[in-house]
Amino acid sequence: MDEDIDIDSMSTSGSFLDMRMSIIDTRIDLPDDRERYKKDKCCIICKKKFGMGIGILHEKRHVCRFCYRGVCSGCSPQKVNHPEFPDPQRMCNNCYKKAKESQISDSFNQEINRAIQEKFKQQSILNKELVEKASNLKEKQILEEKLVQTERDSEIRVQENLKIIESIQEERNEILEKYQSLEKEIEQAELESSKLDKVYLEVQEELNKARQYLKEKGGLGEMRNLLAEKQDENVRLLRILDEKRAPPSDENSQQRKKREKIEKLNAELDVVNRQLKNVQEDNRNCEKEIQDINREIETMGEKAKSLREMEKTINEENDEAKLTHNVRLSGSKEEEELIKELRAIIQEQQGKIDQLKKDLERTWRAKPTEKELIGTDD
Repeated sequence: MDEDIDIDSMSTSGSFLDMRMSIIDTRIDLPDDRERYKKDKCCIICKKKFGMGIGILHEKRHVCRFCYRGVCSGCSPQKVNHPEFPDPQRMCNNCYKKAKESQISDSFNQEINRAIQEKFKQQSILNKELVEKASNLKEKQILEEKLVQTERDSEIRVQENLKIIESIQEERNEILEKYQSLEKEIEQAELESSKLDKVYLEVQEELNKARQYLKEKGGLGEMRNLLAEKQDENVRLLRILDEKRAPPSDENSQQRKKREKIEKLNAELDVVNRQLKNVQEDNRNCEKEIQDINREIETMGEKAKSLREMEKTINEENDEAKLTHNVRLSGSKEEEELIKELRAIIQEQQGKIDQLKKDLERTWRAKPTEKELIGTDD
């Protein structure tokens, strides 16, 4: 028995300089029986007998301070920190293997726990992004419905405005025709008045010539006859002139009525022009409203693009976590399929929005200009 104690105390002497110092996690359950090594007559690992050998070579019994069994020096080459001793103590290969397995298992479990926590964190972020994407998709749907309704209302307004413009154009043409007809009547009356003035001047000139002739030629009887003829001619011409020319009061009354009619037509033309300006203002308001909706759709498109980039970043981080920890996270295939479906939905919605923009742009490009609808004032 004393030999066993001496052998164990010599485990820290210079004859065992080849022992390895190891720093590992030694969370091993120590046995209650600390005297078991005394019953071991051979190494519990390699089965070599203690105290037996050829010549001076003997397999000495050493004690593993973690299982308290007898082992040879070859099967216990390492010293490890012991929870009950201040200095490192001998550990057999079996206990060393168990300690290493426990340490590796704990480390692996920690890595798994970290990976699971990272997965939950990424899952929470992804769920939040999915909720936000669903909200954005709903907003896009509302905007698309609003755009469709606005296009319908705009189309109805355009058709109504076209009818109003057509009616205004017809009224304007009628007013212009009446105005031109009145101008022609006024010109004709002025022309007839000018002709009557010319006839009156010719009669006066003939009368003056007759007087001059009588003065120069003399001859009372002949002159009287000629004068009577000229006076008769003058009376006839004056009668004709009086018949041709209407009384001043009647002429002024007719001209005044014509002027009043022209002024009335001009007033109606002003009213038509004001109605036309109101229609043009309504069209400009419609265009402004559609432009505001287009800007809102572009803003939603930018948000969708930002969400796609964020989703790509999250996927890349998930891929790196999988490569680092070599852990297959449950549910990854479902997440990828869900993300693909979301991408497809976003692309489909974006395509619909782009098509609506193109259709709306074609509609406004094909809309006739105000000059084409109204016509020129000439």
